[in-house]
Amino acid sequence: MWRYEVAVFLRRGPHVVIGLGVIGYGYWGPNLVRNFVESTSARMVAVADSRSDRLAIVTRRYPTVEVTADVFFRSLRCDGSV
Repeated sequence: MWRYEVAVFLRRGPHVVIGLGVIGYGYWGPNLVRNFVESTSARMVAVADSRSDRLAIVTRRYPTVEVTADVFFRSLRCDGSV
């Protein structure tokens, strides 16, 4: 069973926009990503999942969202956009 987590990091500035990364695109992941993409105060940056078929769905639906199989999000922890 996957445990779904949402990585949220605030960026300071005149207009605060939250860059988000979702770990796990199984049961709740699609709902989380869809809502974050539709939000005006958030920017969906990346989705991590170990299954390539799930990442292909993300890429097809949201071409601007980065995908990674690194479910520990190592590559995005140092990324200033998340």
